[in-house]
Amino acid sequence: MNGRNVPMLCLACLMAFLACSTTHAGVVVWPDHPDGEPHAYLLVEAGEPDPDFDLHWDWDNARDLAWGTTFPGMPEENGYLATITSDLEQQFIEDYVLTPEYDDPFNKLAWIGGVEPQDDGNWEWITDEPWDFENWAPGEANDLDGADGASEDYLQMYRCDSPYEYGYRYGQWNDALLSSPAHQRHHGYLVEFSVPEPATLSLLAFGGLALLRRKR
Repeated sequence: MNGRNVPMLCLACLMAFLACSTTHAGVVVWPDHPDGEPHAYLLVEAGEPDPDFDLHWDWDNARDLAWGTTFPGMPEENGYLATITSDLEQQFIEDYVLTPEYDDPFNKLAWIGGVEPQDDGNWEWITDEPWDFENWAPGEANDLDGADGASEDYLQMYRCDSPYEYGYRYGQWNDALLSSPAHQRHHGYLVEFSVPEPATLSLLAFGGLALLRRKR
């Protein structure tokens, strides 16, 4: 085999694997993101709440933790709370990142990267991408006030269907207080990465591919 073809074969194999990846609770790569380069997603589970920590991860915690997350093989942190800017992206996340059968009522939401900074109905993505797409659950965004007068200015995504006939479904959005009530404290968060240019992916073919396989 011509040695010059090996990197391209590695890249082709990696892209084929990524194209059909259906990993849940692990890194999932979308090769065909509309912005022209692959994106990856990581759903981080909240786990059991710390008994000494009244609220688990609020939106600020989740944002900072996402920013501190690194895509496998990258030399520096490049994660951020997911910004869902199109129906195509929403559908990909529902099909490959979320789990329709998931039904834990105490860990039913995940923080994503939307915020309403002025409490005026105008939402923004933390990446400054245009806010051209919405996927609110029925009755949302309702901007309910908390006990201290705080408003629901932070974005969450449902991870399971409502037990009620006309309630939310998994993948739909909810506006929430910065820190959710104790009975909803098990929130995880969804990290998004912009993956390196395709030419760089060949360098990740062995290390990145092995890591993705371990998480299947």
